Amino acid sequence: STSIIVNVVATPASSITLNKTEATLKATETVSLEATVSPETTTDKSVTWSTSDASIATVDEDGVVTAVAVGKAIITATTANGLTASCDITVLHRDVPAAEAAINGELFDILSGEKLKLKVNYIGGLESGWSFDWRINDCQQSEGNKAEYEFAKSTAGEYRVSVHVANNCDGELIYDNTFIITVNVWARPELPGGDDIDVNTPVSAIGSDNVVRVRQNDILILDVAEGQGGYDNGWTYDWNTDGTAIGEGLEIETVATMNAGDTKAIERHTYTVNVKNTSPDGAVWAENTLSIATDVYRRPATPSSLVRKGDGTTHTLICMLTVADNQLAPLGYSFVYGYEATDGSEHEIARTTKRYCRASEQVYNNPSNRFWVYAVWTYDDGCTVSSGKRYLDGSVDEEFNASVFDPSQTGTRGADFSNSANWINVSGKSVGISVDSDSDTFISVFTAGGIMIRSLTVEAGTSVREQIDLSTLSDGIYIVNVTSGNEAVSRKFIIK
Repeated sequence: STSIIVNVVATPASSITLNKTEATLKATETVSLEATVSPETTTDKSVTWSTSDASIATVDEDGVVTAVAVGKAIITATTANGLTASCDITVLHRDVPAAEAAINGELFDILSGEKLKLKVNYIGGLESGWSFDWRINDCQQSEGNKAEYEFAKSTAGEYRVSVHVANNCDGELIYDNTFIITVNVWARPELPGGDDIDVNTPVSAIGSDNVVRVRQNDILILDVAEGQGGYDNGWTYDWNTDGTAIGEGLEIETVATMNAGDTKAIERHTYTVNVKNTSPDGAVWAENTLSIATDVYRRPATPSSLVRKGDGTTHTLICMLTVADNQLAPLGYSFVYGYEATDGSEHEIARTTKRYCRASEQVYNNPSNRFWVYAVWTYDDGCTVSSGKRYLDGSVDEEFNASVFDPSQTGTRGADFSNSANWINVSGKSVGISVDSDSDTFISVFTAGGIMIRSLTVEAGTSVREQIDLSTLSDGIYIVNVTSGNEAVSRKFIIK
């Protein structure tokens, strides 16, 4: 047999080419590179892949390139015998605002003249290609191409603020979105001032020192004028008296309390209210504290009962009180007696420091009259304060209030019966006698011939309210005389 020796010689690579020599990617995009090793008969066609900057682009063993961040990198393929081919990779900007991005929220409330800084929230830097077109009510603003915008308006109203955000990277639109918000501009709230706080009660008066006079246990309505300025929400009103919280709201109801006691006394209380206007996000826009003082007058005790005593010649109403007789004068009590007629009208019989008074026979014996009495204190400043009203039938009206807190009005209750000119009032066949005097009062009726047909004596300290019925008298001329202290008055009248 014959032997032949064959020497196989390896064919090295003579060249290497890639399917791409350059590529442009956006972050996270990929491209596959393929290497061709020549000649065809090359014994070892394997290649090794590498990158010049893995922070820009990476490549795996199969030539798959992945873009990482903006920049440039070179991907190189190397044959076993050291031949190389490369591809230039350009990674474009890919960091854009998140889809849910907004301008610091969706709704804003600001005061006139305040500044609101708006900013587009986005991910990443602003290397290139970004544009921001800010508009108010679709009118373009001259803020330039900035991600931030300062909004400020002095005129109250609702404003539509929009910004068109886009990114054109190397001529290609890679992001396009418009954000819209609403900005409510409110006129600056006008706080109430010191004159806008008020105390209301059925009977009260404001003294020369601007202090409101009220009666013990009366219901007080405290209110304040609401701040103006076009903003109808956000106001709070926190009330207190002498440091103690008593309520919240534009108007509250409270009671004029004072320390317990039996003697005339005045206590001053100060009511304050903190008025505040707060924005929807909790910012205090305006705040003020208003105060008003009240002088609370103690009420005299309400009579415990009213009884009547009459024997045909005397017609007396007697007031019972928890205060002893010897205390009445030192405590300054006086009493007002009267009655309610069937038509609902109120009639005063007498004002006196005595716990009893006389009524005329006609009034006293009318079963339809509902008699009553109440106590009064007159303070040194001229203000009078009443108790509750006690009725003859045993009922009591504690809400009754005949107080007069304006001293200029004290005692002005119809005619002045301390004036003797007003003592006698003749009407038809009836004569009315009304006298307010500190002396005993003597009343007499005579015929023209001087014959006394009626007489009546009322002791000092009792106001006189008498109605003398002369309807049973014969036609003729009569004279009525009234004497009290050093004054006397007469009146002639004719019955026919």
